[in-house]
Amino acid sequence: MIDAVMRAAYSAGQPLYRRVKAAYPELGRRASVLLGMLRYELTTGPTVSIPLGRRLWLWREGFTSRADGFLDLSPERRHRYLSEYQEGLTYRINGRWKAVLDNKLSAHALLLPFEEHLPALFGLLDGNRIQRYPAYEQGKGGPTPSGRSGEAADGGTESVDAVEYIDALLDAGVPVVLKPLFGAGGKGVYVVESGGATDATDTPGRYRVNGDDRTEAEFTALVDGLEEYVVQEYVEQSAFMDELYPESANTVRFVTMWDYSTGEPFIAWAHVRIGSPASAPLDNISRGGLQAGVDVETGELLYAADIGDKVPPIGVDWYDDHPATGEPIVGRTVPGWDDLVAEVRRMAAGLPQCPYLGWDVLPTDDGFRVVEVNASPGMLNTQVKRQFMTDPRVRRFYEHHGVL
Repeated sequence: MIDAVMRAAYSAGQPLYRRVKAAYPELGRRASVLLGMLRYELTTGPTVSIPLGRRLWLWREGFTSRADGFLDLSPERRHRYLSEYQEGLTYRINGRWKAVLDNKLSAHALLLPFEEHLPALFGLLDGNRIQRYPAYEQGKGGPTPSGRSGEAADGGTESVDAVEYIDALLDAGVPVVLKPLFGAGGKGVYVVESGGATDATDTPGRYRVNGDDRTEAEFTALVDGLEEYVVQEYVEQSAFMDELYPESANTVRFVTMWDYSTGEPFIAWAHVRIGSPASAPLDNISRGGLQAGVDVETGELLYAADIGDKVPPIGVDWYDDHPATGEPIVGRTVPGWDDLVAEVRRMAAGLPQCPYLGWDVLPTDDGFRVVEVNASPGMLNTQVKRQFMTDPRVRRFYEHHGVL
């Protein structure tokens, strides 16, 4: 009955939302947040077994029913948490710069002052062509294949055959990642490596895509079907990250906020994302990866959790060791943590126009690479163990931006 009522409310609310958004932009943004919450309620709420009174209390406090499955919410503890509704309001904090950051090509350009910490970006893939960006390649472009259209002057671009160019990179020992130009959460991402086999069309193993062998014909069909993808260098992670789980690239997510009283950014939160058989070759928590909370001061891993927050089953499973490999997680310290923190703060300080950022940083044996920067870092599931809203700097930041 409740499910039917919610679906009816969602359907009826969409036309009203469009009218409100056109007439009153601020009300429209808030209505958009509520509609997003309603979508989650429809997909996850029915799987959470709680009384109606509890559901209504959660909604009054800005949470959907799913939050009951992984957050320790009570009237006495509510102030320690950023609600789902409030999280939705954070998406506007970076203003027009959000559009720049949501586009991986323009985000890369924005971060070029910190080029030493960026993976090489080879170009924009659309169908069977790649528009190369030699200025972004950092000397890792490998041989230039045939099929080019136009010469690339310094800082210019050129169009090349997609499969031929990827072949040239693989032959030069440079595996690549194909990512949607827009989008997040690891959806539609392909890690492409050389399989070591011959290039015969019907021979498996010419390519390895997300760990699976592909023939040349299969790979060509995959590439031909991709639209608006960036082609990036695949970066080898550090030995420490490889120990945590070798089948995925395991990143550190830093969230930086701006302290307006000091005029400097600070790190509000950090956790290590560790892959699993469900998420590999990626580490995304939404795809089954683990979240390992980090002590920002020391780099010590404090807990490891498999969090079901977006798709059923909703809940949290806690671990000290990796559930698939038995590798210890809790109690270990990320090597070079102090340098990592200092560099992330330095980069955030260089982007004062973007006061709220999520940095996905891949530690390497010679430093680190920023594999992605997020203008709307999701904060709900980061509160499963530690409540960052108890930090006065965090509260002041959200108050400054009208979130609280």
